[in-house]
Amino acid sequence: MVNEMRIGHMTRIAALFVVAGVLAVLAGCAQKEDLTIQNLAPETYLAIADSVRNVTVYTQTLTWWGDDKDGEVIAFEYRWFIDPQETGCRTDTLWVRTEEKTMTFNLPVTHGTSVHRFEVRAIDDDEQHDPTSCKLRLPVSNSRPEVMIWDLAALPDTTYPSFLAKWHGSDPEGDNTIAKYLVWLDGGRQTAKEISPSDTLVSLGTEDFGGRCDTLRTLNLVAIDSGCDTSAVASYTWYVKEPTGSILLVDDLSSRAGVSEAPGDRFYRTGLDDCDTTYSVLDLQKYGGLLYAHNLAKLFSMFDLVIWYNDWNDPGKLGSPNLTFAESDLRSFVEGGGSLLLVSLAAIGSAGALKDSLWPQVLGIDSVYVRGSSTNFDCMKWTIQGNTAQDLDSLKVQSIFPGVECMLPDSAATPLYYIPPGTVGKSQTENYYVGILNQWSAGEVALLTFPLSRSDQYGNARREYCKIVNLLLH
Repeated sequence: MVNEMRIGHMTRIAALFVVAGVLAVLAGCAQKEDLTIQNLAPETYLAIADSVRNVTVYTQTLTWWGDDKDGEVIAFEYRWFIDPQETGCRTDTLWVRTEEKTMTFNLPVTHGTSVHRFEVRAIDDDEQHDPTSCKLRLPVSNSRPEVMIWDLAALPDTTYPSFLAKWHGSDPEGDNTIAKYLVWLDGGRQTAKEISPSDTLVSLGTEDFGGRCDTLRTLNLVAIDSGCDTSAVASYTWYVKEPTGSILLVDDLSSRAGVSEAPGDRFYRTGLDDCDTTYSVLDLQKYGGLLYAHNLAKLFSMFDLVIWYNDWNDPGKLGSPNLTFAESDLRSFVEGGGSLLLVSLAAIGSAGALKDSLWPQVLGIDSVYVRGSSTNFDCMKWTIQGNTAQDLDSLKVQSIFPGVECMLPDSAATPLYYIPPGTVGKSQTENYYVGILNQWSAGEVALLTFPLSRSDQYGNARREYCKIVNLLLH
């Protein structure tokens, strides 16, 4: 009995030990769950670290990477400490986050050589930063870019408030390192236009001149490279005229041996005076220079009517390269709603300046009469009939002029002047037209292919000129 009691007592003691052991195990698990394992910071590596002694170019490609013993690197942060002498360029020292491991930087260098400092640190998946970031001291150099205005000596010395300049930029580190150009008028650099490096021209119109005309103006230009260095200023000074009236008269006559342009110039100017209208004159011989510099597209847009005349030049010898150059801008002007009067023996036909296949549609021409291998006719004191439905009278040419073109208008065009059958030979059995008015797109265009300024045998040429001008203006 005593033994049984001892055994029972021992059994109870053993059970207590088992329970205590289980509780101890449970307590140990609970204690382990309360423990926090400290996250290990990531480490950062930079391909070039500490410092670089040799001076290198300002475009730098840097490579870095990271390692995390108890996780992974998910991003990096970097920052630059810019040389204090680069006061006009970037000075931001804030951290920039990135997932990239290789990046290219254009560092500012405007004094030949600058020393910048770079710092990068890894970030792990617990957003912990490497407390010992990698640092780099980097001396870099830059050569100053250059810019040159094209054909400076040939630019016009007088224009209306429309101007176009072309230039070429270069850089010892490579022309492709030019980041932008700045262009401004006079001393207003603070309002400079910023132009991308892919462009090499600036187009100025009335809005850029601020109403300051009838005075000298100066165009200024600089190139700025990817290292923030700026070229010396290239500049051009010229006289800007105030435009007057709604008509632009383009004088495309030029002197040739034994021939003066003065009679033609007088006719077209005094003829507009007789029309009691104000106008502006672009004399291509006197002020032409490089024709593109007049910025014809913006120049034409200042006016309701453009009159372009070169009506007694010999197209076989001289032609009109100016008209060829301007044809795209003239066509755009008419498309936009402008009116054009073109008086030229050299516009269409065998020696025509307008080569574009669209021009017959613009001018309302169905076909051009061809005699033999040429469309050029000698105008031998012709009597030219006016379209009476348009209140136009007959004109008579005063002498012989070569190169006149004879046309047939299409059905939508309005005939202005014609020569009757037999004028150019017995084979001519119908009217051949030397003047056509045509509505095209939003605008209107009239072409005269005979020398209007030399067709005053009846003393009425200037009145006829005014009638055509009025047809185009109203």
